[in-house]
Amino acid sequence: MTSTPTMRPTEHHLAEPAGATSASSPAVGGETPDGNRLLTTKQAAEYTTYSPHGLENLRCAGKGPAFIKVHGGAVAYRLADLIAWQQQHRVTTLDQG
Repeated sequence: MTSTPTMRPTEHHLAEPAGATSASSPAVGGETPDGNRLLTTKQAAEYTTYSPHGLENLRCAGKGPAFIKVHGGAVAYRLADLIAWQQQHRVTTLDQG
């Protein structure tokens, strides 16, 4: 009897083309049932001013944008959560008020 090694899925293995949906549970790079796009840490970093490592540090510190864990612990960010987090940290000057 031979056993086949199992691979733990990573964000790279889970990424689907933008706009893809999954019937059972959303995959990173896909969409949630409410139409929200899910981004990988790398994609989220490209959207924000943080590096992927910076976002990881914020997660570990309990700060940063909301995130979800999908498929074996891979991390995903909802685009709506990134936008909301950026709006919460928006700073205006007196002449912009």
